[in-house]
Amino acid sequence: MTVCPFCSNKNPNGIHICLNCASSLIQVCNQCGASTSINRSFCEKCGESFGRDRKADYEPSQLSKVDLQERMLRDLRSKMPSSLIEKFSKASKDLYGQKREVTVLFAEISYTSIDIDEVDNESVFIAVDKIVHQLSDVVYKYEGTIDKYSDNGIMALFGIPINHENDPERTVRAALEMQRMVRQIHDQFIDRFNLDFKLHIGLNTGSVISGRLRDNNHVEYTVIGNTVELASNLVKNAGPGNILVSFETYQRSYPIIDYQSVLESEALGFTGQLRAFQPLGIRLNIGRIRGLPGLQVPMVGRTEQFDNLRAQFSQVIDKNSSQIVLCSGEAGIGKSRLVAEFRKQISEDLSEFAQGTCASYMRIVPYRVVADILRNLLSISEFSEPSEQIASITHRINDLNLDRNEILPYLLHVLGILHSDQVLEVRIKLLEPEMLLRQTHFALRSFFIAEARRKPLILVFDDLHWVDQATSQFLEYFCQSLEDFPILLILVARDFDLYGFTQSISNAAWKHFSKPLDLSIQPLSETDALLLVDKMIQENTETARELKNLITSRAAGNPYFTEELVRILIDHDRLKSNQGQSIVAENAAHMLHEIPGTLVDIILARSDNLSEDIKKVLFHAVILGPTFSAKLLRSLVDKDEEFISNSLKELESRDFLIHTKFGDDDGYIFKHPLLQETIYKTLLKSD
Repeated sequence: MTVCPFCSNKNPNGIHICLNCASSLIQVCNQCGASTSINRSFCEKCGESFGRDRKADYEPSQLSKVDLQERMLRDLRSKMPSSLIEKFSKASKDLYGQKREVTVLFAEISYTSIDIDEVDNESVFIAVDKIVHQLSDVVYKYEGTIDKYSDNGIMALFGIPINHENDPERTVRAALEMQRMVRQIHDQFIDRFNLDFKLHIGLNTGSVISGRLRDNNHVEYTVIGNTVELASNLVKNAGPGNILVSFETYQRSYPIIDYQSVLESEALGFTGQLRAFQPLGIRLNIGRIRGLPGLQVPMVGRTEQFDNLRAQFSQVIDKNSSQIVLCSGEAGIGKSRLVAEFRKQISEDLSEFAQGTCASYMRIVPYRVVADILRNLLSISEFSEPSEQIASITHRINDLNLDRNEILPYLLHVLGILHSDQVLEVRIKLLEPEMLLRQTHFALRSFFIAEARRKPLILVFDDLHWVDQATSQFLEYFCQSLEDFPILLILVARDFDLYGFTQSISNAAWKHFSKPLDLSIQPLSETDALLLVDKMIQENTETARELKNLITSRAAGNPYFTEELVRILIDHDRLKSNQGQSIVAENAAHMLHEIPGTLVDIILARSDNLSEDIKKVLFHAVILGPTFSAKLLRSLVDKDEEFISNSLKELESRDFLIHTKFGDDDGYIFKHPLLQETIYKTLLKSD
């Protein structure tokens, strides 16, 4: 068997060209000219050693540098999981010509030799190759794509072809994980290669125009402005082992990521002031990513829900018993805001509050959101060294008078750091899966109950529509096993009846001895929506009133859409502040016809999650306008009537459409005017 040094493909003996990447698997002896396998250290004919400098093994003379980089890039892309390739392929079909907001990540590897007199080029190549392959695993974990490969690093894109609501946050998380990975292998690489490796990372968020689909997992694109240039300059300015992000990336992720400002100067090769920030880790108390920076908008129209939530907590305190809240509503409607305002009103002296948020890219990680809640209670970061995390949780277990042997191994299993204790790891691996599940559930329940006995406990599981299966199973068990303990369990999802895992959690919650509080958050009434806009725009001129009515109409009672529309005006100087008072520009209303990238991302992400056939029905509906008849739609779509009917029901259940009547025929209205308008502009390839 001959292992290709370029792509690591295992080829049968006797093969002279790699079957995967077509690289040569033959090396020529300088002494006698005989050819032999690339894996041999000595010539098979004359016994001449190929020596330490086997650079020719890895950079064959017949390959140009460009060819080598292209083959390495193909190799990295071949590592993409099949499930992600399928997603990319579906998302890329109708992407050509669309304007998308992406976050660009440059990761470059630098090294210094421990032995200053000698640098082994072969070792450098092998080590860099190993690091780059591990970096690619992180990129794919967060559903990014590798766009370019250089001799010492990669360029990755997040937000194309798959679009998510939180691509800037995903990219920063990926960068932090990359740095942690390099730190973990640092000592090992010094011992093996005699080289000290460091990683430099730069991030920027900006716009690109998508191009033609090159293959199943890569789309060509055209850069707009300095999107890539700025990320490139940031990586040049990042010191060894550091990450620098642009203001645009910072602005979209600072409520979740803890930053410090580190650079505000003219960067190399970049004209103008460069504001850069260094991410330190994930915030222990995660804030809202949505909303207007620098503008505290009061919560409007949620008095009844807020009072019900407070009453539920009062029952926990007064009766010393557990209560469950099911909070649901569409994206941006104010679920997380309601919980955040509730938290502000709760005295830290009277209760302990811990919150975890699910994410679509973390559904493959068991107990991810539970681990976030544990770390929240322990005031530790997921990027803390495993030894620090183990010390912190061991200390808390002792404080709570829990049996260390019954609790610690399973909590470390949930936190994903069990490998740091080999004795406990072996013990866990010997358990049958069903036994491990029961013991883990028991350990988590025991820990949370012990915390509640010390101080009433509020646990918030947010965005459960993205919950992983392991967490779902635990919450089903937890909901049914809660008894007379002072715990308020708040479960938040977009729709508990629409998603499989959340539906089972909801069913379990309704089996609790005290029926859960069902908080369904609806769009704001027109009066409350106008009041919300009034809080953000104080001016009361005729121009301002016209603008406020337009914002209210287009946002359709969704607080997040309302705030995003106001954000457009502020970002484009159509709305300014003077001594605390807002000033509306004459052409402000016209500005609202320009949809911002952040809002486009949310809307496109929702449509990206639909199946291809249902998406085609949606696109045909968009062409018909904000209101359309089902009969007219059926005449346009080349599908049978039953399929179209089921597709419309699906779109209605996912909050794209509202059912109405056109005489004797069924009719539909787009729930948000912005939804129809944005997808329509996308179809026209408008920039």
